[in-house]
Amino acid sequence: MNTFCAHTWISQASNKLFAHHENTNKQIPQITSKKESNTHSHPGVNIFSPSGINNYEEAYREATIIFCYCLHIDKIQLLLKKDFIATAIQQAQLQNYLTRRMRGEPLAYIFGQKEFFGIDFIVNEYTLIPRPETELLVEEALKYDDEKPLNILDLGCGSGCIALSILKNRRTWRAFLVDISNETLKTSHQNAVNLELENRAYFILGDFSCKNFCENLWESFKDAFEHKVATNIENKMGSKIKDKIKNGTDANQGSFANSTESKINATQFDIIISNPPYIPMEEYPQLHVSVKDHEPKIALVSSDSNNFSKNEHVKNLENNLSNLRGKGLFHAQAVIHLAEKMLKPNGLLLIEHGYNQAQDCRDLCDPKKWHSVSSGNDYSHMERYLKAFRKEE
Repeated sequence: MNTFCAHTWISQASNKLFAHHENTNKQIPQITSKKESNTHSHPGVNIFSPSGINNYEEAYREATIIFCYCLHIDKIQLLLKKDFIATAIQQAQLQNYLTRRMRGEPLAYIFGQKEFFGIDFIVNEYTLIPRPETELLVEEALKYDDEKPLNILDLGCGSGCIALSILKNRRTWRAFLVDISNETLKTSHQNAVNLELENRAYFILGDFSCKNFCENLWESFKDAFEHKVATNIENKMGSKIKDKIKNGTDANQGSFANSTESKINATQFDIIISNPPYIPMEEYPQLHVSVKDHEPKIALVSSDSNNFSKNEHVKNLENNLSNLRGKGLFHAQAVIHLAEKMLKPNGLLLIEHGYNQAQDCRDLCDPKKWHSVSSGNDYSHMERYLKAFRKEE
């Protein structure tokens, strides 16, 4: 064990996090005992670093978070006490976490969790890190109706943070979470278990951008309810393949009701919500290392595909109004197309999109099928999500 000055380590670590790319091979600051040093480092220059931090204040904040996490203290304790004792394991953990952060790995992956809507969610290499702007989708969904039981469909659920946050605030609602990745669904299911929501959260393994998805989905729900398994909806031949999600036991064990009256049928969803991939393929190489080298590409990039059955409105858009190819809109288009078939009349559709995709997403909504189509702003006052209601037909 060693007694050392917390501010010394945090200041030195902050400088390393804020260091220029050319300086990343310098020695990482070691925990310095009080008797070895009583001097503090000073802020560096404002240069964009491999860690993704481009100001010293942010570097200092993250260094403080690492310090508090490893020593199991809070910021109040840090303010009240100057010197701390760290075990050999804690010292090694500090060095390891700092090294990983300097190389660009986000803190959420280092710690294995991220707070979203006031709730801690497990995150890992198979899930995107929840962003603050995505909380706006949850806020919009919670405005919809809180007096009766509702069914939510979350397409591309990732960690499950959107649907599970909604369920945590609405005790009579149910959510159906779809993702293309088996490992991702394991994570979202574990989050549901941790939040004691597994009895109202249902997990389906499938690719919602596949042209056969909607046709097979209802049969997959039937299988899920009756057999308590998640169903892989799509493969290259378009056939349906049962695939239990194994996580010690079936991922959905205990989640599905056995009664026929619990089954879902067409146009049964009150809310369809999605934070789909929306980064164009050509923009992917330009992403920062903290995103490109760590977050799952399949959850980020939306490339064009001819595998999806487009409706006449979308075909007309492509032919007459605008060129949608290469804009990262393939998955948003798929969500809208599915919602046309699966939402109840006046059901709510919410889709997160890129900062420059608002108009195109609104254009994807056929005015014959949607009303009150609008875009919502993020905290930077940029249009970042689509909101629309299904018309009665």
